[in-house]
Amino acid sequence: MLLQKKAGAADKLNIASSHILWRSLVDRNITIEHFNVLKNFVHDKEFKDFLENTVKDYKNEAGKLFNLLNKYSITSPEPSPRNQNIKVSSEILNDQDIAEVLLRFMRLDVNILMLGLKEIPTNLEVYNYVAYLAKTAINRVDAYITYLKKKKWIYSPPNYRHAYPEAEEVAGSTIYLLWDHLIFRYDNIRLTQIFSVYVSDPILKAMLTSGIKILQTEAKSLEDELLYYGVALPKPYASVTVEPQDKDMYDDRFIFNQILRGMQDAVVLHGTSIAEVIVSDKLRKFFIKLTFRELSYIDKMIEYGSSQGWTFITPEF
Repeated sequence: MLLQKKAGAADKLNIASSHILWRSLVDRNITIEHFNVLKNFVHDKEFKDFLENTVKDYKNEAGKLFNLLNKYSITSPEPSPRNQNIKVSSEILNDQDIAEVLLRFMRLDVNILMLGLKEIPTNLEVYNYVAYLAKTAINRVDAYITYLKKKKWIYSPPNYRHAYPEAEEVAGSTIYLLWDHLIFRYDNIRLTQIFSVYVSDPILKAMLTSGIKILQTEAKSLEDELLYYGVALPKPYASVTVEPQDKDMYDDRFIFNQILRGMQDAVVLHGTSIAEVIVSDKLRKFFIKLTFRELSYIDKMIEYGSSQGWTFITPEF
């Protein structure tokens, strides 16, 4: 879900939004230039077509970013050359090496865009476009990993050694990601349970109650995946929360911002994990679903928090 602009809302741009727009255009210009250079060394026709189509996609994104920068009077970086035809021996590089370099460009793009979504938007046109870029980058890197696996051009991390014999192959690094996510969710559940007893606002309380159920469902999914591979689970926290006599220790604004920060950290954790999952396509899709769902939950939190005046407003550009 994308955040909706309210009637009469001002089109202001904050310093965080202006930077992520500028940085995203710089990244696309550099990526386009390097892709155009590297395609001169590609031997595989299918891969060359794939590369040219990817460059077209990046150019379309760069065009939209350029227009947004102009709209808000932000100086744009120099554009990349339209093309790069280099007459040298194509044997200098092999296709697998080129493919791995491109993967690192795509992975870095995902990571930077996920960090850019941690800001509180003052301009929904820009925020929603950055969210679109992030989702597109995630789907792009997912499809590219699948493509590289089909070509047998990707370096796969070592498999987890202690999985049940009947379990599907999984990398040891992916087991760690599942484990790390589960511990993070245990922390999130306990903190949300504690904060929920201090909340005065009925709508925020209902959102936290709903959030606890979502977190518990996600934690169970993570537990199920770890158990499937024969991994012993970490010990969760006790769930008993005592109703305090004095609820003034934490006000609703503080609670809201602590929960929102945890959600923003979660979406970065989910999103930056995606390109690290090489062996298991199923688990990569699992992290993609976590990321997209978290983004929709954040939209709802920001929308309500903004209406209550609880959000921190980033300085205007």
